[in-house]
Amino acid sequence: MESPAAPAAIAAAPISQGLISQAWLAEYRVHDAQGDRTLVLVRGDDRVEYRLAGEPVRVWEKVADGLVHREVFLDAGRVVSYAPGDLRALGRTPGWPQLSHLVDPGLRAQLGERGVAKVRAAHDAQATRYRGEAHGVPVELDWLDAADLPATYRSGQGKTLFAVELRSLRQVPVAQAFTVTEGLREIDYADIGDMELDPFARQYIREGAGHADAGH
Repeated sequence: MESPAAPAAIAAAPISQGLISQAWLAEYRVHDAQGDRTLVLVRGDDRVEYRLAGEPVRVWEKVADGLVHREVFLDAGRVVSYAPGDLRALGRTPGWPQLSHLVDPGLRAQLGERGVAKVRAAHDAQATRYRGEAHGVPVELDWLDAADLPATYRSGQGKTLFAVELRSLRQVPVAQAFTVTEGLREIDYADIGDMELDPFARQYIREGAGHADAGH
C-alpha cells in the first residue's frame, strides 16, 4: 500500500500535568526483525494513533460498544474504517491498555522493581525500572511515572530481540495532535469487498484486508 505522508504539522506544548485538552506525543525507535524504525504514538483520553514509516496511520478509538479502528492512507486520500462488529468478527479486538500504552502496563506486575532513573528524552522525568521474565523471556522495562508510558522496553535476545526506546516526548493540544483526515474518502470495511472496480480496494484486499492490528 502507499506509504503515509509525513505527520501533520504539530505545535508543541511543554510537558505539564492534568491538562484535559492535551494529548501525549511520543517518538520511539523500534528494533525488531525488520531492523530499526521510527514509531510515533499519539494518545488522548479515548483515542490513540500509531505512525510507522511505510505503513498507514493506524487510529484506535474507544466507543460505547467497543473499539473503532481506522487505517489512514494519506497518499491515496482514503481511510478504511472498521466498526466494533467488524473487529469482533475478524477476531481483532486488542485490549485498550496495551493499545494506549504501547506496552501492556499489566506487565509491570510480573517484573521486579529495580529503582528509578531520569529519562533525558522526557526532559529528565522519572521512570521506574522493572526487570525480570515474562513467559520465560527476559524483559527490561523503564516506565515513565507521569506520562504512564514506557521509556524503554526490551524483550528477548539476539535475533528475537524486540526493543523500543523513547526519543522524544511532549504534550500538544488534542485538536492539533492527531492526523487530519478531513477531505479524505472514508470506506467502511464491510463495503470494501463490493468495490472490485476500485484500484485502491483491489490492492487493499490483495495485501491483506481484515488484518488490522495495533500498528506495532
